[in-house]
Amino acid sequence: MKILAWNYQGLGSTFTVHTFRGLRKKQDPDMVVLMETKNKRGRVEKVRKSVGYKEGYYVEPKGLSRGLALWWKKGITVNVLESNRNIIDVRVFCSARKEERITFVYMAPKYEERVVLCEKMRKNGERVRERRQQNKIMHIKKENGESIDNEEMIMEEFMKYYQKLFKTEDNRNWGNILEYISRVVSKENNERLTREVFDTEIKEVVF
Repeated sequence: MKILAWNYQGLGSTFTVHTFRGLRKKQDPDMVVLMETKNKRGRVEKVRKSVGYKEGYYVEPKGLSRGLALWWKKGITVNVLESNRNIIDVRVFCSARKEERITFVYMAPKYEERVVLCEKMRKNGERVRERRQQNKIMHIKKENGESIDNEEMIMEEFMKYYQKLFKTEDNRNWGNILEYISRVVSKENNERLTREVFDTEIKEVVF
């Protein structure tokens, strides 16, 4: 996935829009994040539609400063998890069904604000790592009671289990199952349908 991030100091001028069109044509990014839009959503939406991006998400500017915009192509689904004047945190699903967690950050201009923002990002990263660890299978027990914690061995054991689970066994007693299924074809008709077909019969039908 190709992403273009651009702090372009306002989307109001014709020159800026023209420059962006050139970048769009040359780089063809799948997603675009724009910083310092300095324009209300309506104005930025017009530009988005004119350059061919399917959808967008916006953080409105404060007066004549700030403002964020995120655009993406058709075939991409974006779920916004959090946004403010410095962050757009999203979960992205592309056409290949691959999921990505992306946090777009526009660093705060003041030192005090940067410290707070960096600390917030650090905590967010820790929470993501904790959730991933909680969702990971650390060890399993085999049928013989042996415990394994090697990732490759765990995967191999799962493969063996499901292969065995869905494997057809020759000694399966189908009679116990079939006796509960209502008969549609009579025994006589079934014998006629399954009997051997002779060449003379085929010739009579075909020729």
